[in-house]
Order: sequence, then structure tokens, then C-alpha cells
Amino acid sequence: RDLDVNRLSYYGSSWGGRLGAIIPAVEPRFKAVILASAGLASGTAQPEVDQINFVTRVRQPVLMLNGRFDAIEPVETAQRPLFELLGTPNQFMIGNVIQSRYLEVADYPTAAALSFLLMAFMLIIVLIWARIAGTEALLGSETGGR
Repeated sequence: RDLDVNRLSYYGSSWGGRLGAIIPAVEPRFKAVILASAGLASGTAQPEVDQINFVTRVRQPVLMLNGRFDAIEPVETAQRPLFELLGTPNQFMIGNVIQSRYLEVADYPTAAALSFLLMAFMLIIVLIWARIAGTEALLGSETGGR
């Protein structure tokens, strides 16, 4: 069965999350973007591949899933700059919402529900990937005879 190119989404985690500032900007067929553990990279890059030259052209709705205490992609120097520079008005950074519900507002039922939904969402993504790619690709193994 062929892919429905009218329903493509971009999902990137870690380095793929950083590429989420570039790839959706140059590929308009993506209808939504999900970035996990994403942020603007520190340092310099060639202009052709520098996130800063693309991030404002991302127009798709974006969901960012980041952690407040991420040492690789810190909130103030990587996550928030990426989030604020995205060119779309439909963006949401859920990691900070869960953290604030637990620690700042003490709204434990909402925080627990959001955490559960986040984990369920991630599980669904993995199951869909396993279904599409097959368990061999998921486990990084090959079956005999190929």
C-alpha cells in the first residue's frame, strides 16, 4: 500500500529534533512536526545547514517534547530559542507544562494525566514505526536469507 503524501508528518528526536528546524522548512509536504529533545545547536555551521537560516520558515503545526533539566538541549539556550523562532503560530512545548504542573502549581492529577498521555503517545509512535518498518528494522536485526 502506498503512502498518503497528503498526511505526512515529521518526527525528530535529538539530532533529528535539531533537523526539525530545517527539513520541514524545505519540505512543504509535511503537515505537522513533532520534535523530541530538540533545540538550536550552539556553535557555528555552514549557512546551507545552519538552523537559524531555516527555523523561521517552518510553517507547520509543531509539538515540542522536551525536558526542563536536559543537559544537552538546555531550556534557555537551546529549547526556548528554537520554540520562539519557529515560523508557525501552532506550537506547544509539553515538557515544561508537565514540570510546572508538578512543581509550581502542585496540580498532581493534571500532571500525572499529561505524563501518562505523553508516554502513551510515544508508545503509539513506536508501535506505528514497528508496524511500518517491521520488527527486524526495529530490533536492528535481519532475517536469514536476505
